[in-house]
Amino acid sequence: MLEQQQARSIRFHSPHPSKTYTIGRFLGDVRWLVTHVDALVGAYLGDEIDPQIREEVLTAVSFENACRWCSFMHSEWALELGVDSEELEHIERLNPSGVPFERWAAALFARHRAAQGFGPMPPDFEVEASELFGERHRDLIEALARMISVANGVSNTFDAFLARLDGKPLPGSRLRDELFFSALFAAAAPWAAVALAVMRGEGPLELREKFADFSRRFEDLLRRGRMAFAGA
Repeated sequence: MLEQQQARSIRFHSPHPSKTYTIGRFLGDVRWLVTHVDALVGAYLGDEIDPQIREEVLTAVSFENACRWCSFMHSEWALELGVDSEELEHIERLNPSGVPFERWAAALFARHRAAQGFGPMPPDFEVEASELFGERHRDLIEALARMISVANGVSNTFDAFLARLDGKPLPGSRLRDELFFSALFAAAAPWAAVALAVMRGEGPLELREKFADFSRRFEDLLRRGRMAFAGA
């Protein structure tokens, strides 16, 4: 019975329709990433941003986009890099208590940008962000937020396909999009899972059980985070 519950937790999660992808939106977002590849390289391969802050930003945006796959992946990665588990939980739930200001500000800025759909920043907000982070650091955080939002959209549309298989198609989600992004997910997710398992020193079954437990708790984590975000 427990194994059946775990399997169902892994398989079925219905993301909000606005958090899924169309092929057109995906191509537009990828074009943006290609034109800002220098920021992504600086964030991932350079020393321009603390790796712990990077993973906290990726986790925060994944929670904003209601992506259980990326939320689990990057929260685990953050823990492996030495982020305190309580600090990470506070970032997930938008509780600034005990979170260093620099980390909190980066996570909150990234989450706000994702919530706004990365539309044009109001001039006063852009100036304030530049003064707080510096223009280059602000651009690095923006690039990370946009990059993980692409992964979130792919993963959420895969979940929409799983929901369709369960007889619960998401309103407005198209089968052709779901098939396209499910293929992308199937090509990339196993490699990411292997990398995480190796880094964490865990076997595939252990990692699967952890993800099943995370999936069962995910809706509650989202609800608490959204309640906090409404007042942030």
